[in-house]
Amino acid sequence: MLACTPMRYSAILLIVSLACACGPTRYLVTVAYTTEDLVEAAKKANAEKLAPYEYWSAVQYLHMAQEKAAQADFELSLKYGQKAGEMARKALRLSRKETKDARLGAPLRGRMGASQRMGRERMGWGGSRPSHRSPTTGPATL
Repeated sequence: MLACTPMRYSAILLIVSLACACGPTRYLVTVAYTTEDLVEAAKKANAEKLAPYEYWSAVQYLHMAQEKAAQADFELSLKYGQKAGEMARKALRLSRKETKDARLGAPLRGRMGASQRMGRERMGWGGSRPSHRSPTTGPATL
């Protein structure tokens, strides 16, 4: 049988204490450093105006991650932090694309941001709204 020496006891204590601190450590690495930097980079890239949905989603998810961490719910905090990072990356990508298009002289298509245009195209709306008139019968009836 193995005797519990002071060295072995301290090693076991170290492993247990590190296992207990896993949630806060992962929170610090994921949310406090990486995600906050991504949201700040998106803000500097003018994502507030060029990709507003993605930017504000990232800001709100980050806020929720910080709130859940303050309540010591680190598992949920990490999920919100990862979602915030995903949305911040998307906002950064869209705003960089929009500024690149503007530098190359591409029209901005009105005041609509890249994320809004993508949503309209995904819904099949294209660039113009459908007419309310039927080509054969005149005005459409509801």
